[in-house]
Amino acid sequence: MSDGRGYQVLTEELDTHAGKVDGFAERMRTAVDAARQVTMDNSAYGVICQPFALLLQPFEEMGVRALEQAAESITETAGKVREAAAAYTAREGETSAAVRRAGSGL
Repeated sequence: MSDGRGYQVLTEELDTHAGKVDGFAERMRTAVDAARQVTMDNSAYGVICQPFALLLQPFEEMGVRALEQAAESITETAGKVREAAAAYTAREGETSAAVRRAGSGL
């Protein structure tokens, strides 16, 4: 609104932002793949130090899970941004139609 009592949502900007968030989610999925690749097996430190590798394994798994959850969350966020843009577009259409109907009888 030009009178300063409202706001305008640029849905194209929201869609662009969602695409950037998707790109970040893809980078997180790449990080998940990398974390899986570098996870040590139990023989990483040799036979004598094998117990140390076993002690580290739960922490490695927690790290991979944290990255997976982050990637999922970021993907969901991109979807929610798109949903918000669609909701704004739909509301704008509904409001415009209501104003046209109200004004048609004048």
